[in-house]
Amino acid sequence: MPYKDRHGRTCGFLDFEENEQSGRFLRRYFIISPKDGSFYCYMDNPTNLQDGATPVSDIKLGHISNARDASKQRPKVEFCFVATTPERSYYFVADDQADLEEWVRSLNGASRIMVKIPDKKSSSGSQPEETQGDKSQNGNGDDDKQSTISYKTEIVGGVVIRTPVEPEDSSSSEDESSQNRSKSWPRSPSPTPPVTRTLNFAHSQAIMSGFCVKQGGVRKNWKRRFFVLNDDGFSYYKGEMDKLPLRTILKKDIASCKVSDIPLSTQRDNLFEVTTATRTFYVQADSPEEMKEWVTKIRTLVGAGGHRSSLPPDQS
Repeated sequence: MPYKDRHGRTCGFLDFEENEQSGRFLRRYFIISPKDGSFYCYMDNPTNLQDGATPVSDIKLGHISNARDASKQRPKVEFCFVATTPERSYYFVADDQADLEEWVRSLNGASRIMVKIPDKKSSSGSQPEETQGDKSQNGNGDDDKQSTISYKTEIVGGVVIRTPVEPEDSSSSEDESSQNRSKSWPRSPSPTPPVTRTLNFAHSQAIMSGFCVKQGGVRKNWKRRFFVLNDDGFSYYKGEMDKLPLRTILKKDIASCKVSDIPLSTQRDNLFEVTTATRTFYVQADSPEEMKEWVTKIRTLVGAGGHRSSLPPDQS
């Protein structure tokens, strides 16, 4: 989930398609900086990088026309959204639907051009206002007539149409205008109550939990999953709020766990392996620190030797 840093900037990890239409998403760290007018992309959290590390890319907020859900453009990519600029369309993958909506809202808010509307009182300050006595002494019947005109407001085909209506008297004018307002303008919807996210019991008993990216067993595609390590083993879920895991690798089935030595061939950093008798699971963490923590805690759980047994193949 994106968060605000001490400078008030929106920050967090996303999967990013660096090469347009390549279909290859890489884990990157992003910062929305309205002050600089930039959407920065880093290899990792800048606090984990060397001093003076520069972003690998810089998308100008002023060039972003809009950010939106991209499920129609990329139906096979879960939680995908797009930021459109005149140069190209940038595709990202969030952790879940709530994460996607928050990134889209933050990007649209930061890239929107705000125009200050002048105050009516200040713009008309150079012209002295007429008092009620001046109006009565003016004797101009047209001005008095215009000041008592009310408007009937209608919405036709999505367009607001205001039609002047001349009432019979002032009392009926007030009643009619109040009725028109109540009919023409829909009431504001009641505010949506905040969603309370209840943590799964299995997650609350976890030794460690968090989002990672794993490689599928058959199609070899990479998907974002929520992983949980507890006394039973190493499980992964489709989302953080899911109660049933897509798969659980039992503690007795884990033969070994180590930092992967093939990240260059997959073009994925922070990669580690969980090996069983029938398969090696490749999992990508968000940072080098998280990768080391996963490996250390899985090794501690299964012990130095581990055990081997058969596991059925899966496609998740």
